Amino acid sequence: MTHLLFTGSDSAFVPTPRVSCHASRTGRPLRGLLVLLSMAVAGEAHPLAAQELAALKGHTGVLACVAFAPDGKTVATGGHEQIKLWEVSTGKEQTTLKIKNNEWAHSLAFSPDGKTLAAACGREGVKLWDVATGKEQAPPEGNMDYFYSVAFAPDGKMLATGEGGTIKLWDTATKKEKASFKVGASVPGLAYAPDGKTLASGDFGGQVRLWDPATGKEVNSFKVKGGVAGRVTYSPDGETLATIGPEGLQLWDPGKGQEKATKVKDADQICSVAFSPDGKTLATGTKKGVVELRETATGKVLAARSAHKYSINAVTFSSDGKLLATAGFDRTAKLWDVAKLLEQKPEK
Repeated sequence: MTHLLFTGSDSAFVPTPRVSCHASRTGRPLRGLLVLLSMAVAGEAHPLAAQELAALKGHTGVLACVAFAPDGKTVATGGHEQIKLWEVSTGKEQTTLKIKNNEWAHSLAFSPDGKTLAAACGREGVKLWDVATGKEQAPPEGNMDYFYSVAFAPDGKMLATGEGGTIKLWDTATKKEKASFKVGASVPGLAYAPDGKTLASGDFGGQVRLWDPATGKEVNSFKVKGGVAGRVTYSPDGETLATIGPEGLQLWDPGKGQEKATKVKDADQICSVAFSPDGKTLATGTKKGVVELRETATGKVLAARSAHKYSINAVTFSSDGKLLATAGFDRTAKLWDVAKLLEQKPEK
């Protein structure tokens, strides 16, 4: 068993006992609560299986995030000092986007039209790139502080960012700040509801807050287990909110602010989650590098496979639900055929 100190993303080092991540140049830890995450080391990587379409290798550091472009033709992977764009059909690398000053891509988001990629890059701020050319665009005005999260509104008109205790909404056309919400703790998790009328945030104080983006009013809040709400994700119908924290996965009724009765076996081993486009399936990644497909309504494991040597830090479905991408602590991302994964019986 190895241990890693975790700040909403992951360390730049291969796991060693009690590694402290994101230390500043002065030797002091960067802002944000450090959470102790236990990670069990899995066995050697499996050879390419039928359900594994591609292994995307080339990152020099741990991966923290992954995102499909809306058209499903490109997938972006991000981590320490690098973001890479890959062609989904071939698994070939298209371009590498650099992040300076030993910083991270903590969070990635494609604009709804697929033309822009946004990344929360810590002290380097929010970065924007033209997907077609790979050229960096001008950042939002007043872009400063330490940024952990980004999320586009469903209509693409606003970009939400989470930084040092503040959520900001930016007009994507003018790149000017339109609204600012004070949270009081750094915000590693942001997600718009599918209808765009609610914005969910998760913070290092363990609080999940639901906001009305139009008014800036906080409409609900609830606390997760373990003291940190690291990631938040809405189901496609907006009726369920998934959160990831130090004690794993929790599923919530966002309207009531109550945890759902769904029993998720080994929820404390889950460190990443995504809903399928139809909402019927949950993809989960575990601390031991196992990718799972679960029935959303019951939490039942439908399929499971050892996928990475260490933890799976991010999972996401393509927009048509046919593909799944996983990004791991082992510096590798993988693309999976969902239908073929479902043929894989859960490991006992």
